[in-house]
Amino acid sequence: MASYQTESDAQAAIEAHPACAQFMNTPGSFVVYYPAAYVIPGGTRVPKGTDPLASLNLLYDRIDAFWQAQRLQVTK
Repeated sequence: MASYQTESDAQAAIEAHPACAQFMNTPGSFVVYYPAAYVIPGGTRVPKGTDPLASLNLLYDRIDAFWQAQRLQVTK
């Protein structure tokens, strides 16, 4: 589970993650779009709620879980 201490650290980690093609900070949510090359295209979003840092940590966990699952499906 991600445990970044600041919103800027969490956002930087999300943007640097291999599963993040684009990060967006919308008025109500944080959104990540996955790279087109993945088996399942698209992305994920989490609502900001009252704790944006917790939401960013959750978003990191979601994209990392997606990335790990996709890596396991790649044939060598």
